[in-house]
Amino acid sequence: MQTAKIIVVGSFASGKDAFIQAISEIDLVATELQTAENHVALYFGRYTVDDELVIHLFGTPDTRRFEFAWDINYSRDLLGYVIVINNALPDAYPEAERIVNLFRKSAPAPFVVAVNDQDDTNGLSPEELRRVLHQPESVKFIPYGANDTESVKKVLLGLMYEIFDRVNIRKQGA
Repeated sequence: MQTAKIIVVGSFASGKDAFIQAISEIDLVATELQTAENHVALYFGRYTVDDELVIHLFGTPDTRRFEFAWDINYSRDLLGYVIVINNALPDAYPEAERIVNLFRKSAPAPFVVAVNDQDDTNGLSPEELRRVLHQPESVKFIPYGANDTESVKKVLLGLMYEIFDRVNIRKQGA
């Protein structure tokens, strides 16, 4: 059986834990610490695709002082990652833009941006959010509902397409 590692990253209250919990077949494994300055949390979940593939989902801390862990601990054997943005929190857009840009530069794996809370009437469409975050058309923004398993599966499927596209591009270039 193959195991794939997918990282779920985003700013505080973006919905990382809800994303993993919606799809995980095990209870969400969470380690959380509240300090005077920050709330720090790590999350883990598992999703069995079929008899041959299990996905391990890791939710990362969202504070800047733990960015080193993204490069050191998470990049090994990484299949891809999902950047979660809570569309109902426009004040978090600058931090979301910083995270997307950081991962585009430092993590060579395929990724998608999952746009949470699409039903918020004040939220932006994925295309509007792409413009606000100054991202190119090549970055896939996928709307989803954080607590909806089928919606989370759609995001993971979008990530798989990004992975397949990258593999096909490499094969064609070889």
